[in-house]
Amino acid sequence: MKLSEVISKIRSGVVSISFYINNEKINSGSGFLCKNKLISANHVFFDPAGNPINGSNIKIINGDSDTIFDGAYDELMHKLVTGSHQDNHDYAIFNIGGIPSGSYQFELMEYSNIEEGADIIAMGFPFGLENLTTSTGIISAKYQKKSVDYIQIDATTNAGNSGGPLIDKESLNVVGIITRKETGLNKDFDQLVNSFAQNIQVLKQAQLNGSIGMMGINPIQMFEISQTQMLVVSNNIKRSANTGISYAFSCDQLAKEI
Repeated sequence: MKLSEVISKIRSGVVSISFYINNEKINSGSGFLCKNKLISANHVFFDPAGNPINGSNIKIINGDSDTIFDGAYDELMHKLVTGSHQDNHDYAIFNIGGIPSGSYQFELMEYSNIEEGADIIAMGFPFGLENLTTSTGIISAKYQKKSVDYIQIDATTNAGNSGGPLIDKESLNVVGIITRKETGLNKDFDQLVNSFAQNIQVLKQAQLNGSIGMMGINPIQMFEISQTQMLVVSNNIKRSANTGISYAFSCDQLAKEI
């Protein structure tokens, strides 16, 4: 089957997950359908510090642009069946309902049946794009780390691909859940982003305690604005950095729960 035919066949089983506050998109990820459940990466539903994205609305659509869910964060989390922390298999299972009839339902592939060098397809919605994207490659390596089975791939993934399916090209079964990409700069970017966020909180508190003006200019407010701009730029650079290794977590633990 040609790749174009594969994409046409399975696209309705891949979903986009977007988070909004005041109609502004603040976060996004991907997922897929299996046994009429929504599967994604657990870390997609938390901010970089690991906190719930409270107060947000979530919109979930599939690759055919059909809406599956559109509601409050808390409403979706009440549909959570089970999950695993991002450092330990990193998955979340939702009994979401509202799945359009005829949507493609993936099957899961055991880790023991995965072979290095096998052709794979990575699908998802990187950078919060509305359109489904596809990249291809091979399984570069498989190994275990802290009791978790990893699948290393050479296909391109980016921020927003997290939670999407890594698909065996021959069987079209999901071999793994795409998770965070390792790069040498990840920790540096995380520390930089967190430092800007902390500075902004300190400056906001300083504003509440009173401020001073110099020639009609509030220096604390100006510094807060510059820190906010640098936070946005740092996040964008981190998201766009396409260096490092892409990888996924095995579906074996997930298969026991679904």
